[in-house]
Amino acid sequence: MNVKNPEKKRMPLFWRIFLIVSLVLVLLITAGGFVFARYMSEYEASRIETVLDNFKEEYNLDRLAVLIADNLPNDCGKFLSAEQTVSSLIMPALGDDYILTKRVGEYTDDTPVYTVMIGDREIARVSFEKTGHSFFGFDEWSDGKLEYTGDFSDMHYDSFYIKVPGGSTLTLAGSTLSGSYNHGSEKYAGPCAEFEDPKKMPLCDLYEVGEGYDGFLPIVKYNGTELTVLSDAKADGVRTLSYSLPDSSLHTVTATVPDGTSVYLGDILADTKYISDEKIELSGLSEWNAAAKEQPKFVKYVFPGLVSDITPSAKTAKGAALTLVSENETHTDFVFDTPADELITAKINVPDGGSVTVNGIKLTDAQLVSRKSVCQEIDAISKYITNPKTTTLYEVSGLYSLPEVTITDAAGTKLTVECEDSSFTYAKEPSAQLKTEHEQYVTKFVDGYIKYYTDGASRIAANYQNLILPYIQPGSVAYSYLSTVYSSLAWTGRCTIHNKQIKTYDYQSWGDNAFSCKIDFDLSFYSSNSEQDTEEHVRAWQLYFVNTSGSANGWKIAKMVFDAE
Repeated sequence: MNVKNPEKKRMPLFWRIFLIVSLVLVLLITAGGFVFARYMSEYEASRIETVLDNFKEEYNLDRLAVLIADNLPNDCGKFLSAEQTVSSLIMPALGDDYILTKRVGEYTDDTPVYTVMIGDREIARVSFEKTGHSFFGFDEWSDGKLEYTGDFSDMHYDSFYIKVPGGSTLTLAGSTLSGSYNHGSEKYAGPCAEFEDPKKMPLCDLYEVGEGYDGFLPIVKYNGTELTVLSDAKADGVRTLSYSLPDSSLHTVTATVPDGTSVYLGDILADTKYISDEKIELSGLSEWNAAAKEQPKFVKYVFPGLVSDITPSAKTAKGAALTLVSENETHTDFVFDTPADELITAKINVPDGGSVTVNGIKLTDAQLVSRKSVCQEIDAISKYITNPKTTTLYEVSGLYSLPEVTITDAAGTKLTVECEDSSFTYAKEPSAQLKTEHEQYVTKFVDGYIKYYTDGASRIAANYQNLILPYIQPGSVAYSYLSTVYSSLAWTGRCTIHNKQIKTYDYQSWGDNAFSCKIDFDLSFYSSNSEQDTEEHVRAWQLYFVNTSGSANGWKIAKMVFDAE
């Protein structure tokens, strides 16, 4: 019996078309990706940066070391081969900073030429050439053409001397040197040799081991202790390596001194190169110095590697010896301070019942010198004054700098502080009443004084008797001063005054029968001595008047402070 097969079911047309299109797209994308990858590969290979990276990968530091060793002259000495010299001495000195730089005057875009550098040292010249174009038209490059250009002659020495303390063993590249290398002996010279007596220094053995390159170090031992390098010097192709004595044979001396001090080790002046610390803060400063805005500056001198016992000393700029204030038990650390007579002593006059601070610290009876002392300004003439003005005097010594001083009166009012040298006082309020009472009298004296010293030698005696002496207290400091002025005026010619201006001010009471004032005056005159017009300007001429008779016209000048500009 015949059975009919069912009719085969066919894929719809849509899906057949969809599969065909999808397959075509996959093929196109795959082909496009391949083409793009090749394009990018050719582009990357054409970049000079890629060419340089490939070169550095091929000629890494190890291969460059071989290049250097192959081209190093036959001058490495008896102890190291060229390869050992490069690997242990030259390459460590160069570091690992490997770069390529364009060679000036040779580099072009078509023929790039570079310098191979390790650190700041030129090793070789490398050039590249275009060899054609790739499928997509990008440049193709040759392998780098390398030409050695390195020069390490500056690291080479013709002779190598090694100076070691006598009795030391010296091992070089695994070989202990025998006496055949011994070149004689020399005296030991440490880092402070300039201060030590060479005759008292121990002997050192001097070895000569021939030529080689910088960085080659032996192992030196003294009684089993490995020694350290003291100095490594090179001059005119000769290298001299010196080793220090063991620490147990050496000591260091320090000297802490005020800045600007001259320091001596023994009798020899030390250079400032021995200063190791310029900001030393001393402990134990007085409270006045510790509170000062301007702190004393101390520096420390350090003298290392001394063999002999030498004591430091110090002097001020004036040549005075500094005071040794401390020294450690081993006599190696010394501290010096400015001598007391070169420090500042502040003397401070305060109104009776007032108070004073120095660098912000209030003074107490511990700094009190005296109460109700005659004011400093009138101390020399107090014998003429009834009930002279008095102040309270304080004193602070041992100051490194001029202090900041505040003064208040008994009522707590802050006063203006005046300072001359290191003596402090307070400004006093001028008296309008005294000015009213005495200004005419003072001006008359000043007018006569001007005439006295401008009227010429022929009239000086008469003017002195008539215009000056009637105003002067006999036997006073003013009388002595004017006697000196009289002698100096005896030879002057007469002056013709063109203009004269006198001003009196700042009248102050100094007792029941004493006052002072200040005078400014300006003169323009013709001088017969110089035969030309001259100007003179006097400022703050201070006159101190006393009245010992009690009469209205009994005011006499006992002191004058005269400053001419």
